[in-house]
Amino acid sequence: MTRPPSASRARSPAPHAASAGRGSLPALLRASASRAGLPALLGAILMSLAACAACPPGWVERPPQAADALYASGTCGDVFVEADARNIALTRAARRLADELGLNVEPRLSVIFADGRLFVEALTPAGPTSALDGLQLVAEAVCRRTTCVLVRLPRGG
Repeated sequence: MTRPPSASRARSPAPHAASAGRGSLPALLRASASRAGLPALLGAILMSLAACAACPPGWVERPPQAADALYASGTCGDVFVEADARNIALTRAARRLADELGLNVEPRLSVIFADGRLFVEALTPAGPTSALDGLQLVAEAVCRRTTCVLVRLPRGG
């Protein structure tokens, strides 16, 4: 019985040309085939490709429209902490809503997701505003290391 190659060796980049074959996809396929793991590996690759086909979601470029609410999307690329990516994307979506509402929130706009809720801090030149209170996270996706969010702001009655 042969031992599978170590995970760390398979993921590490080749330090020089002599070991260029280690960690490559053909080498992994050969190793997987020898252990009858090829179907699982191919299934994982196909699922990854299928997921990429749906990324980014359509709502990133075309948020829904509704009479009872405003929708906006926001994105954030790769950052050190995943929670920061979500909060940056949420703040960018909120900024789009503020622009749509004609709010000048240049002094301060911050959206934080904590305890299952969104907390919005919006400051206009005239002071704090509650125009973005009630902001809701509708959808979230991570596509190719980019966090995408869709938010909803109910319209005032």
